[in-house]
Amino acid sequence: MGEFEVGGLLQLMRGADPADPGTWAGWRGGWEELVDEFLDEGALDDGAYVVIPQVIDAAVGLAPEHMVDFWIRLGYAVAAPDSGAVPADLAAGYVAALRRAEQAVVRVLAAADVPFTRCTDLVLSGVAFSGHRIGRALWAISDVLSDHVLHCPGCDWECDYSTVVPGLPSRAEGHMWTESGIPLDASPQAVLAMAASLVATKGTPTWAAEEAAEQLSVLMGCFQCAHCGNTWSIADSLAPPPDGARPLDPDSLVVLDTPVPAGQPVSPTEETAMMAVTALLGCDAGVNAVAIVAGSDRPTLVVGGGDRGLIHVWDMATGQALREPLAGHPDRILTLAAIPKPDGGAWLASGGEGGSIGLWDPWTGEKIRQPEVTWAGGVSGVCAATMPDGRVLLASARTRGAVRVSEPVSGDIRARLNPFGHPIASIAPLPVAAGYTTIAGTDQSGRVYVWDPSISDPHECEHGAALAPSKDGLADAGHTFVQAVAAVPLRGKTLLATGDRKGNLALWDPATGTATGQTLPSDVKGRTLSALTATELPDGRTLVITGSTQGSTLRWWEPETGAVSTIDVGAAVTSLAVTGSTLVVGHTRGVFIMQLA
Repeated sequence: MGEFEVGGLLQLMRGADPADPGTWAGWRGGWEELVDEFLDEGALDDGAYVVIPQVIDAAVGLAPEHMVDFWIRLGYAVAAPDSGAVPADLAAGYVAALRRAEQAVVRVLAAADVPFTRCTDLVLSGVAFSGHRIGRALWAISDVLSDHVLHCPGCDWECDYSTVVPGLPSRAEGHMWTESGIPLDASPQAVLAMAASLVATKGTPTWAAEEAAEQLSVLMGCFQCAHCGNTWSIADSLAPPPDGARPLDPDSLVVLDTPVPAGQPVSPTEETAMMAVTALLGCDAGVNAVAIVAGSDRPTLVVGGGDRGLIHVWDMATGQALREPLAGHPDRILTLAAIPKPDGGAWLASGGEGGSIGLWDPWTGEKIRQPEVTWAGGVSGVCAATMPDGRVLLASARTRGAVRVSEPVSGDIRARLNPFGHPIASIAPLPVAAGYTTIAGTDQSGRVYVWDPSISDPHECEHGAALAPSKDGLADAGHTFVQAVAAVPLRGKTLLATGDRKGNLALWDPATGTATGQTLPSDVKGRTLSALTATELPDGRTLVITGSTQGSTLRWWEPETGAVSTIDVGAAVTSLAVTGSTLVVGHTRGVFIMQLA
């Protein structure tokens, strides 16, 4: 966006009339375009340090009730984790402008009726404006409850969130934020305690606000490194202090058990949960991804892959390991999917943290395509893409933003999707007709896409066979930072399910991109969604199933009736796969199978 466009945006902001929604829509669209130009794969462009102070000065005088999303978006922009140092000649003006933004956030929180679903992000954006070092971890904080990897400050070992011990969040009668900002020498735990307290006191209804506060309180907790055995602060893992993090005494930690509010569903006991498990499949490491692979005249298989780069294969009917684990991935396996073959069989596709994509015959163990680490970024999702001409291709998404459709065996690229290049968090196949699928996805900022792989120009995908929900539609549904999508079969139609990081679910009609009105709020303990899938049972009922790494829970929701079941499975759920009434659950200690009906 050039100098003229920036000037036009500032003029629109200064002329915005609270009574005329049209004047607000104009500058908001220009602002979104400007942010997209500022950010390049997690780094803030140098030109932003000139423009952002001007935009802040134009925004601080606008009506607080209209500015919640603006300040949140700006907070994430200034906290871009890979940004370099502010140019010396711009630093003083830039820092002063951020302090004005911090004070504006205080006014918004005090004056505006901020929904609890946005309050957390607004508070943390204010932390970023304040200059506190934990603000630079804002992007990591957004993903922290979605199985984001923790790095041990002592030995740099990668750990997961199954070892988290929540701390006690600070509570207060009123707001703990002050006009002077957060002291720079305050501990990360204290900063997050302030945010948790504010969310708890500001948000409504009460149980929903407590849910958001509990999510923040987890960030005040600790984890134990599986390699060196030391216990560390999660906040110090996300943003180590200048003088280095120090291990904690595990005996000094306090666990807070949040009571279940009256009238809310209560999880069954562990004994009840285990009665629902028909086969328990153990392996020697945590599992990040699971899939079900069916082939003609061959047993249906369950596969699971995880941190050690191995793919475990079991016969779904017997629960017995079919063979030795498939080896050859040079990196952590993050995603798995069955890819139907032209002859009626299926391959297994796998994607790794280092960018590797492999293709296997899971019945014979044959390696069809050698997984090799690439420069293109970690593979955040793989799935089958069935084209109108009958071909079945492999869709893959990357953490650096590439979404490609390729020939499964050769890897030859047939389509390049996601023209804007935003880093992708997950993808899922979305059938729109018999033998024809589009690709639904969400990026790391929570936007939702539907790409049509049969359209050669990726810029035209939004006019393809299916439409994604709009930003305004997501906001109306109470969605903040969608992190998972899934296709939902419902009475002869296929809907799109979206789940945000707080665990809220919504259904959308992909023919129009509009909400169906069927929604499910997050569960009572604020357990963040980490896995999402859906199935149609033999009796015709549709279930949408979600899992949580934080609370070790599964929920299944029946959209037509609104019925919800919650079950504690005793393990941090990382991934789900389903066929009919058989659910496969990947968790931090292996894989198990459950019958849903």
